[in-house]
Amino acid sequence: MKLKPIRSSFDLFLAIHFSFQLYGHFLLIFICNHFQLQCSINPRSEFLIGFYLLILGQKIKKEGASFPVFVSILIEINYILLIYHILPPFLYFLPSLFYVIFLLSLYIFQRYEVPSKNSPYKVGYRKFVLDQFQDISKHVAVLYPTEETTQDVVWLPEEHILFSSYQFNTFFNYFRSLADFSLSFLHTLTLGVNLNSKISDLSKTDFPNKETYPVIIFSHGYGGSRHCYSIFTKWLASQGAIVFCTEHNDGKKPDLQKRYEVVKAVLDFIYDPNKVEELFEAPIKINYEKVSVAGHSMGGGTALYSAIFEKRITGGVLALDPFVVLISDQLLNLEWSIPTLSICTERFNQALVHFKNHEKIENLYKKNKSKDKSMLCYLQNSSHFQQGDLVCLAPRLLKLIKVIDRKGDVGEQLEFNLKLLEFFFEDVIIHNKTIEFVKEKFWTHIKESMKIEDKKSLRIVV
Repeated sequence: MKLKPIRSSFDLFLAIHFSFQLYGHFLLIFICNHFQLQCSINPRSEFLIGFYLLILGQKIKKEGASFPVFVSILIEINYILLIYHILPPFLYFLPSLFYVIFLLSLYIFQRYEVPSKNSPYKVGYRKFVLDQFQDISKHVAVLYPTEETTQDVVWLPEEHILFSSYQFNTFFNYFRSLADFSLSFLHTLTLGVNLNSKISDLSKTDFPNKETYPVIIFSHGYGGSRHCYSIFTKWLASQGAIVFCTEHNDGKKPDLQKRYEVVKAVLDFIYDPNKVEELFEAPIKINYEKVSVAGHSMGGGTALYSAIFEKRITGGVLALDPFVVLISDQLLNLEWSIPTLSICTERFNQALVHFKNHEKIENLYKKNKSKDKSMLCYLQNSSHFQQGDLVCLAPRLLKLIKVIDRKGDVGEQLEFNLKLLEFFFEDVIIHNKTIEFVKEKFWTHIKESMKIEDKKSLRIVV
């Protein structure tokens, strides 16, 4: 899967502007001397400064601020200090240094589009509120198949307060405004969905039952939001599923029981036909034999925890790098039976060796009676944040600071996750086929479509 970079014409204009501003007079001097022209070179150009302010204002308005914007401001300030001889002579190199940093930041902070399947359907978007909660847990986003094109939705939920789940020291708080400014581009990103569009029928699918909709409840990871796994939720919705994306208020200490209460509340909503009909403004029938749960990290643990307790979860479990340390040993030893797929990353489980996270996951699978429809696998050269939208915001930066694995290819890892989820959802949950069928289908895909010959990139445990 080839990720598509998001290009900005404003960044190009800024790069050209700084090149001319810092080095344009040297070029003019060369031209004048070469052609023996009488030239008057005046490095003071209020026009160039005004041009910069115009481009900067438009960029922040339409794209938000980011680290390159912050560096560009430093360049302009130092340039003004330089041309008006306020900058000490021994610091004349600063504008050029910041310009190099600016060009590097454009490369390092390169953003990419979150890949979407958009077949056989586009993705619609609606939301509703769970009345029993008073905090952000009350907000639920719903993605579903549609064929209409309407207004898009902002990626960062307006109720979500960035960094609110974390405690920072006093030193950081002085720079909080600067951090918020540098990350304001998050408020300009969109999901690529269609707000309040009409839900489509399932005629384009090969579902055995085209009259009822399969449902998936997706739980985000610690500190995340209901939108930050759109790469997976949109992919599933475009196949014909209705995906309910929960919001969790984790605070300082995550609580699986508290998260489970949110999942239970969403299940209550799903099992109330009147509420579902009111949400979609149309008579919608849910396939109550295909109600599944999914999630990443703490959300993956929430999905597994919920599946152990909830008899209303009848379809399957899709767990991405599940964090199950908080599940007690007593629960881990309970027998349960539901088709389950867990896609774990290599680095995350290595980091949690002390907590025996991977051993607990394997124990869960041993107690699962649906072994012929369940699979636990580990992706090599992969890490925790390669499963979510974050990896598309700045993959080069994340590799540089080792948040994601430097060896693994981001697009390839995303395709591994997406195709496994797709095959498991279609073949196991919808068509009741065995996991062996999924394995063969997946190996065929990575060999023929991804041109990968060996199977070492994916280690199957159970």
